[in-house]
Amino acid sequence: IFSPTVDGQADPGDEWDVAGYYEVRGGAQARAEDVVAALYYGYDAKHLYFRLDARQNWVDLGGPLYAGLYFSLPGAEATIPFSRLGANTEPKTLLGFQASHLAEVTISDGRASANLLTADKLGNWANPQTLQEVAVEGKVLEWAVPFDLLGDVEPGDILNMVAVVSLGDRDVQK
Repeated sequence: IFSPTVDGQADPGDEWDVAGYYEVRGGAQARAEDVVAALYYGYDAKHLYFRLDARQNWVDLGGPLYAGLYFSLPGAEATIPFSRLGANTEPKTLLGFQASHLAEVTISDGRASANLLTADKLGNWANPQTLQEVAVEGKVLEWAVPFDLLGDVEPGDILNMVAVVSLGDRDVQK
């Protein structure tokens, strides 16, 4: 449990040292267009926190750029198995689970904005709610999702999560 300042800053020995962490490694499946180097995540009593570190500065990647964290919540009324943009391409971008929520950051013209979207029964990502805490600086992108926007999340609930980065109208990394 931690409460980082969402400011786009990440220094060794900082608040994110206690977060969950997933490092994206190279290897046989690495692709030149891969954008993300690492995902950090955590929470406090009021928010889920996310940080994506890019291989190069986020604003230098072109735009519009979308960084989405898809997750499932128990008891959701509707779910979608595809990413928002990947649902309209071939092959479709499968998430690996049925997602109920999308916390998506848009980076355009050097600025970041974020929304929380929910799956509707027609298979669309709908009902965007503005997320106030979002920051991008250099290779660091951070944002927070208030629990009160997610509905009934209980201690012990299991949340599946996957990050998808899209450039323009296509997904480039999952």
